[in-house]
Amino acid sequence: MRFRSIDGEWVVDVIRLSLTGDHRDGECFRLTRHGFFVAEARTIGELRQHVDPAELEEALARGGSAVRPLLAR
Repeated sequence: MRFRSIDGEWVVDVIRLSLTGDHRDGECFRLTRHGFFVAEARTIGELRQHVDPAELEEALARGGSAVRPLLAR
């Protein structure tokens, strides 16, 4: 699943990890800016340290209802 800011500057990918050697199974968020890796976050709180969730909410609300549950966690 991929979410993009309104201006296209930020992209958040939801990554599902399984069978990892260091037991990091589950979902995480990979944040890129202009295509370059910025950070990886395990929680929405960590993600909010890097990008304004209001900007993503507005952009994602246009694309469907998935944004509300995602950013409300």
